[in-house]
Amino acid sequence: LSRDLAEAAHAEDGGRMWSVTLRTDARWHDGAAVTANDVLATWKALANDGSSETRRNLTDVAGVVSVEAKGSTVRFNLSHPFPELPDILTEMAVLPAHVIESGPGAIEEHPIGAGPFKFLGRAGNTFTMAPHAAWHGGAVRPPSLLVKIIEDDRERGRALARGVIDA
Repeated sequence: LSRDLAEAAHAEDGGRMWSVTLRTDARWHDGAAVTANDVLATWKALANDGSSETRRNLTDVAGVVSVEAKGSTVRFNLSHPFPELPDILTEMAVLPAHVIESGPGAIEEHPIGAGPFKFLGRAGNTFTMAPHAAWHGGAVRPPSLLVKIIEDDRERGRALARGVIDA
C-alpha cells in the first residue's frame, strides 16, 4: 500500500489492529476512485498467491489474519502487535478491484494504476507511458516516458555508456 495512497495509519487494540485511511482524491488511470475495496481485493489476490513475498511478509512476519474495508478505511487485523505494519504495507501494490475481479490476467490485459504515469502501449520490450492528468500529486514531468527492458547486463551497460538510456 503506497504511502501516497494513504492519508493516515494508526494502531488500535494494543497494536493488533491497524486502520489505514485512504486519500479521497486518488484516481485510477481510467478515472475510477481508489477505494478501500481495491485494497481488500488486492489482499484477497495476494492471499491466494503462495509465491508472493509480499503475502509472506504480511501474514508470516506482520501476522495479518484478516482485512476489512469500509468507506475510505481499511482495517488490518493482526495475530500479534506489529508496529512496523505501515512500512510493510508500502510493499503492497494496490490494484483496481474492478479490473482484477474480472478474471486472471485482466491487469496484464488492461494495465492501470494510480501513479503519476499511465500505460499507453508496448512494442516488444519498450513500454510507453504518459502523465496521469488526474494524479493526486500534481503536475507530472516529463511529458512522456519510455521504459525499455534490457535483460542482458552487457547490453544494458553499453546502452548506458552510449547515453541511449538513463539509469
